[in-house]
Amino acid sequence: MHEMSIAQSLMEIVKQEMEKNNMNNLLKVKVRAGKINAIVPDALQVCFDILLQDTPWPGAVLEIETVPIKLKCQKCGTIFVPKDEDLFPSLIQSPCPKCGTDFGHEIMSGKELLIEYIEAE
Repeated sequence: MHEMSIAQSLMEIVKQEMEKNNMNNLLKVKVRAGKINAIVPDALQVCFDILLQDTPWPGAVLEIETVPIKLKCQKCGTIFVPKDEDLFPSLIQSPCPKCGTDFGHEIMSGKELLIEYIEAE
């Protein structure tokens, strides 16, 4: 389960940012996670909650926004969502809805894994 290592990294970044900005009370962390990362939001939430137990912020909230996969056709430039974005093969072969090109698309979104903001005082 890679969600635990992601949660540990999140907590480390949060601690560093809070120290840097003289904050003591963590209220909320918002994360944007692209579908390509295959993060299970419930699993990440559980891991984050477990790690919070060893901090002074047990009531902090983790908000997870899942970012859909969007591809840009390499031939005509159309940006589209693959028909079945839950399957990895859809990234390898996914026909453009406009021109039908199957391969070579650029991934425009869905790879993200970032902290959008930290709310603390």
